[in-house]
Amino acid sequence: MDDLASDKAIQFYYRALFNDIRSDGENQMDYPVAAEHMTLFELLSDNAKFVSKGLPATNRFFLRQAFKTAGRLFKVFDDDTQDVIVPFGEGKELIQQLMSLDDRWQLGQMADLLKLAKPYTVSVYAHQVERLLRQGALMQLCGDAVLALMDGYYNDETGLITDRMMNCFLEV
Repeated sequence: MDDLASDKAIQFYYRALFNDIRSDGENQMDYPVAAEHMTLFELLSDNAKFVSKGLPATNRFFLRQAFKTAGRLFKVFDDDTQDVIVPFGEGKELIQQLMSLDDRWQLGQMADLLKLAKPYTVSVYAHQVERLLRQGALMQLCGDAVLALMDGYYNDETGLITDRMMNCFLEV
């Protein structure tokens, strides 16, 4: 039982993964959807809740699955992120150009620069944005609508650095 690559350990893992029952009796793999008081599995299988609302059950050619609703409700990744322009490559020059703009009068030029800056952005989670703001690692540009990362918080090889002390440690 000390070998994670053994057949017994692998069988245990997959049995636990696909039979993971929560305390309320629901299978974890069903992906509960609070907004609909259903699971994604129910929406994509027989969709009994919808059928019980008066759909003629005799129509054998009618699709019962709620593909659009399931697609709208299911998120592979959390979307509580914000784009931040990083000082990498041309991104450094674009940040400087955005800083020099008067955002009240040069809207067209600002829009052009923001389009050029797209390849130099990273998505940062809300808690990371808060942390970087506390550290003074973010600049607010374009009337505080755009965030840009200060030098020293982005590494060309490892990416975003959320803690300056960690950066110092990596350089040692």
